[in-house]
Amino acid sequence: TKAPNENPLWEMMQASFKVLNASYSNFTEHCWLYFGGRPPFYEATGVDTMPTQESSMNPTQCNWNTKREKITLTQVGGKGVCIG
Repeated sequence: TKAPNENPLWEMMQASFKVLNASYSNFTEHCWLYFGGRPPFYEATGVDTMPTQESSMNPTQCNWNTKREKITLTQVGGKGVCIG
């Protein structure tokens, strides 16, 4: 049983970090996982194609300087697979 103070969203963030760290350990050194604590906004990373692993430290697919607006889970619901 879970302790009353355990947060399933925090557990999901920890699991996401573990997956990133296990699959590409150097990536998490330069990557921040962001968790927006006020629903309905949560940060997530997703692709609608088969993901590929990149070996460069800064792949061109990562648009770090692009400002992105937050989205809600209902806006992306049904558009992929949720792991968590």
